Amino acid sequence: MKRMKNLLIVALLLTFSTVIMAQTRTVNGKITNADGAPISAVKVSLKGTTTVAETNSEGIYSLDVDAKSTEALIFTHPDYDEMEVVIIGKSYLEVSLSSNVRYNQYGQEVKRNSLLSESRDGIVTFESKDKSFKFWTDVRLNVDFTKHFDNYDNDLSAAGNETDAIQLSDGGNIRRARIAFKAQVSEKWYGEVDFDFRDLEIDINDLYLKYSANENFDIKVGHFREPFGMMTNTTSRYVTFSEMDPSRHVGIGAHYSHPRFATGLGLFTDVAYGIAEKDIRRKTRTGTESSWAVTGRLMGYALNKENLTLGIGVGGSYRTPQITDEGSNTVRVRVNDENRTSQKRFLDTDAVKYVKNIILANGELAFAYNSFRLQGEYKIMILDRGPINTDINYTGQNTNDAKYDGYYVEASYYLFGDKQNFNYGDGEFTRVNPKSKRGTIELAARYSTINLNDEKAEVYGGEGKISTLGITYWAKTNVRIIINAAYVDHDKNASSKYKWDVPASGFDYMWIGTRFEIDF
Repeated sequence: MKRMKNLLIVALLLTFSTVIMAQTRTVNGKITNADGAPISAVKVSLKGTTTVAETNSEGIYSLDVDAKSTEALIFTHPDYDEMEVVIIGKSYLEVSLSSNVRYNQYGQEVKRNSLLSESRDGIVTFESKDKSFKFWTDVRLNVDFTKHFDNYDNDLSAAGNETDAIQLSDGGNIRRARIAFKAQVSEKWYGEVDFDFRDLEIDINDLYLKYSANENFDIKVGHFREPFGMMTNTTSRYVTFSEMDPSRHVGIGAHYSHPRFATGLGLFTDVAYGIAEKDIRRKTRTGTESSWAVTGRLMGYALNKENLTLGIGVGGSYRTPQITDEGSNTVRVRVNDENRTSQKRFLDTDAVKYVKNIILANGELAFAYNSFRLQGEYKIMILDRGPINTDINYTGQNTNDAKYDGYYVEASYYLFGDKQNFNYGDGEFTRVNPKSKRGTIELAARYSTINLNDEKAEVYGGEGKISTLGITYWAKTNVRIIINAAYVDHDKNASSKYKWDVPASGFDYMWIGTRFEIDF
């Protein structure tokens, strides 16, 4: 009886092993490189399983797989590109792997990192699987059209119009045609280069290197915006009205952010000059060709909720005047009427001489509650004037300090429950994400004023007050159409440096402008 039991167990084991053998098969093969030489230590794994084999010194491998397997074999080696081959009906498989070693133009071996490409809100982005490297483009196109309502009668000739009639140019222009290349080359290092091709010329906007010590603190070196004022530091992509006043200079700056505040401080010199400006400098060798500035900003948050923001900020800058075609130790301030289709600038101080230093101060406010947004700023500029050279007699020259100031306040509301997000790290209003596929509509109003008159300094650059209504259709986050209607109120001194004939009470007019914008 015992003998029969043993025989039965042996028979069952044989039967089971036969079934197992019938359910598996062996896949053999050889792995070589592009030159036909065998590659050892190549890992051969069955996709989706833990079944792994490795090639010997002759590049040969052997792997048991399920008899009905339709999976693929994956071949990996540190020095070669990974390969995946389906093994349906195959018992022998030879593979040739390509070397993943690459060289740069100098013959040096470089590290490789595969990139995944995708569109992120319309921005083409390339990023490595481990997120250690990211590269993306930022293209921005602004096309503007403007109609002016001035006091010039186009049905009459120039001689037939009144002497104080001024004709403003209507039409359209490419306000921005910008392309930027941005790269996060590691966790801490970031670089950006940004060009603008407006008016058939090439301008450098942002061009800098940034090191982030952590998520709160970073340092920039290059050509970028000075930390002074909310509007100055807001990208044109997100400003509500047509014009803004960015201030970019070459320098080094530090930035720190906290849930309750954001601050920045930098040391700056001149803008990135073009050929014409460099030629002026070559002809004016005084030993003080470069201007210098120390600029800082602090923005604190009394409220920093997702749907409720209240920020109050201050800023300041102490700087020396830069050399221009107006000469050294001179400062000329001229301002557009928040529209650039017509190139006439009524607000213009002309060259103010004997300027030793320039002092700027700024106060700002940001408030947002759900779909409502309010922001405003007050700015003051003081030209510190006095004798420049000790061997020159300045008797009879007006060297009194000159002071200019101005402010703006603007508000907007989104009709369909959308909102403009606030970036607490940089202290600025940023993107809008329409909830509906049809987009959203923003209604806005703005009042601004600037005074470039100073009687004691005998500077009469004019005063301007502008009231603007705006409506923006956000088709998508990166597509919008802006319509602005503005009334411009000038005083009698707003007549440019050329002293145009203007009405006794000042030249007032209206303009209606549109902007078509796409970012990708």
